[in-house]
Amino acid sequence: MKGLRRSFLSRIARSPIVIGLACCLLAGCGKNRAEGEKPVELVLLTAGGSPDAACLKQIERLQKDHPDIHVEIITAPGNEYYTKAMTMMAGRARLDVVWMGSGFDMFASRGALLDLNSQIKKDPDFDLSAYFAPIVKRYQYEGKFYGFPYGIDIQVMAYNQDLFDKAGAPHMNDSWTLEDLVGAARKLTRDTDGDGRVDQYGLNVEDVRHKIFGADILTENLRKFALNTPEGLAWLKFNIDLVHKYKVMPSQMDDESVDRLAIFCMGRVAIVDCYTWDLPELKKRVNFRWDVAMAPKGKLRSAWVSSSGFAIAGHTQHPWESWLLLKYLVSREFQKMVIHETIPTYLPLQTEFVRDNLPIPVNMEAFIKSLPYMNPSPRIGCKQEVNAEIKHWRQLAFLGKLSPEEALAQAELNVNKILEEYRNP
Repeated sequence: MKGLRRSFLSRIARSPIVIGLACCLLAGCGKNRAEGEKPVELVLLTAGGSPDAACLKQIERLQKDHPDIHVEIITAPGNEYYTKAMTMMAGRARLDVVWMGSGFDMFASRGALLDLNSQIKKDPDFDLSAYFAPIVKRYQYEGKFYGFPYGIDIQVMAYNQDLFDKAGAPHMNDSWTLEDLVGAARKLTRDTDGDGRVDQYGLNVEDVRHKIFGADILTENLRKFALNTPEGLAWLKFNIDLVHKYKVMPSQMDDESVDRLAIFCMGRVAIVDCYTWDLPELKKRVNFRWDVAMAPKGKLRSAWVSSSGFAIAGHTQHPWESWLLLKYLVSREFQKMVIHETIPTYLPLQTEFVRDNLPIPVNMEAFIKSLPYMNPSPRIGCKQEVNAEIKHWRQLAFLGKLSPEEALAQAELNVNKILEEYRNP
């Protein structure tokens, strides 16, 4: 049985050299340059994808308004994005503004990003109150802003209306419970060709959220593992039962090579997790009637949430110009350009998110109605290590190599070690 593991990314991020270099910050805003000085050259690091087109448009706007600022874009797509970002910051490479998503905590907790408090407070053109406060606060660390979000990514569920109708099952709606989910999934799990094997499953989700059962990953002070409780055990057993007891979901091991959306688009699964960024692909690939609904409720209601935004590298030589660029990248105009795949943080645009994504699917309000129930990951710098550890022991329970009780006990032991080592490196 493997014990404590460390990812390559975590080893880089926790190394003394990286932490020491990343903590070198330049405080405060710069001022406008004197006439005749050379243009400022900024470097923007992004994760690629469709937001890059919006970035280019905003860079054009910036450079039109401020001809003395030039911007170069570097793209680091895929799983290596945060590795590249941390490596560039550690080496004090030429880098000014960086895209930030779920890895924000790792960077902010190590002092690798510039504190934006003074820029936000002193900039009369920046209206903080116009943005969705719960997500804006996710870009604060210990009371300081180390970035700012432009989009909200939240979980709902997509379902195949044609398969529901064929099975005589009522369509999903926002009042569904876990019992409703299981009941419909059992009707929708079928051997359609009569060969004795299931080839259409009712459900395929990575995980029914722990918060729905009243369980938390960590204690309130973020110092201890909190899933080894009756609520946490109910969460793990329910997810295992979906595969082994109710048999409404394919084994995770069976479909590792097939992506979640592909199975849904092929009509092999009737209900699947759906995130805001899935919308463009689903609209393009699905050739049947489909819709979305809020995730079902149990003891509580919960929806996974993350966000996308931008931050400024702590070692930037151009803090004021970087702030100007960041403002353009979280502006109303930028958010309008990516509204097809993320909920805007600019409040007046949230109604347009629903309107602009119609008519397919028709229940876009489900995304907005899920916002009050958002359940973000714990705010810790070692989040990736903790998540990997939980996933490891959870998978062993799914495979029957450990009982759910044993898996949670082992996860508790190892996660607590990770948390302790993070506090006392």
